[in-house]
Amino acid sequence: MAAGVLAVGISALINAYQYSLPIDQFGANEASLLLSSILIFALFGIHPIITISAASTLLINVDMNPNLLGITFLMGWALGISASPLSAIHLTMQGRYGLSAWQLLRGNLPFIGLMLAIDILALHFYYSIPAS
Repeated sequence: MAAGVLAVGISALINAYQYSLPIDQFGANEASLLLSSILIFALFGIHPIITISAASTLLINVDMNPNLLGITFLMGWALGISASPLSAIHLTMQGRYGLSAWQLLRGNLPFIGLMLAIDILALHFYYSIPAS
């Protein structure tokens, strides 16, 4: 719940200062960059929900395919949870099995790297399919 409250605060701050991104469309390259950003922020302990909320506020005026954005957010959430040392899943496993955050991250890095590559390819493939 704290992540949601923080995300609302960040969104309100972005709206108050009327900050926007200098892009006019959201395509596969922007989706890949957003996915990578969500993952990097998650590695530093920022919950993916906070990053998703801030990104959605920044992208509100950008011309985009909402399905592409939704897929990107879903992929970012999945990768972010497996990478974040402060996610509830990691904290539970740390407490239950006595693992450190570093051990969990080191064990998840091959999966995270592989899935990031697959997700970026999937985003480019999805974007290349003509809308019917």
